Amino acid sequence: LRFFTGLAEMLPPELLAHMLEPLLSPAHRCSSFLVIEQTTLPEVQSLEEVLHLRRRQQMEFLGQLAQTCIDSLSKKMQDAGMGSDFAKAMTSVRKAVEKQRAKRVMERRMKPVRDPQAAAADKRAKNKRKIASKKRNVQEHIVATKGAKGVTRVKTS
Repeated sequence: LRFFTGLAEMLPPELLAHMLEPLLSPAHRCSSFLVIEQTTLPEVQSLEEVLHLRRRQQMEFLGQLAQTCIDSLSKKMQDAGMGSDFAKAMTSVRKAVEKQRAKRVMERRMKPVRDPQAAAADKRAKNKRKIASKKRNVQEHIVATKGAKGVTRVKTS
């Protein structure tokens, strides 16, 4: 996304007009990760620091990058008087993303009817992932509060 933002700043608006949808599509998808009300993201100076963030914070960082890219493209196109082209491309991308998401939801709802065994297997797998996630979160909480995993070693003589 930083590459797209840099590309948007360097290229002339006439050329960007032809590339808007391919640039906006991943940016729009990633911008859905951005939560404006509750930001838990610390100040990030380098990509190395991003690797040490928690998963939710990484997604939020990605959302911020995407929103920066969209804002940069929008400003560039508005300044060139091509705001309507940007609006058309953004609307097209939004509709395509919403259509794909609606299709996935419909498939997920129809799966128990079409293939009950596969749906049951998916449900069991989801439950296992949820249990593993809870265990991991409890361990992270223990490490954060106590500073260790809470395991006591006993010396054997």
